[in-house]
Order: sequence, then C-alpha cells, then structure tokens
Amino acid sequence: MLEVNFIDISCNGFSTEKGESGVSVSHMKGYHGDFKYLRTDKLIYKAEGSNLNIKFYPEQLELDRQNQ
Repeated sequence: MLEVNFIDISCNGFSTEKGESGVSVSHMKGYHGDFKYLRTDKLIYKAEGSNLNIKFYPEQLELDRQNQ
C-alpha cells in the first residue's frame, strides 16, 4: 500500500496474527486481507454495504490503479 501512495485505500479486514480468520478459509495467519475496490472518484465510503459492486457499476472501478 505504501509503494503506490494512494490515499483512498480502505480495508475490509485481515486475519489475525494468531491465524484466526473467523469464517474465512483464505485469510489465514495475518497474511491475507480484503480491500475495497479503488473508485474512479477516489472516494471512500464507510458503511455496511458500501463496497463498490463492479457487477452493477463497472465504470466506477479504476482498473489501472487497482492492478497496481
């Protein structure tokens, strides 16, 4: 995250250093996490259900920055 220097990165959650990941089987031992998609408007929405749904709004995904 620090290498790309984006200020609109929002994290949905990571596993813990103890390896606890709740119900997730892909986020183990604190190495994996979920981030919200980067938006073309560079805004961060913080609320339940505020993730960008790229199925319905693909034009709002900033793909180049997302792939960085």
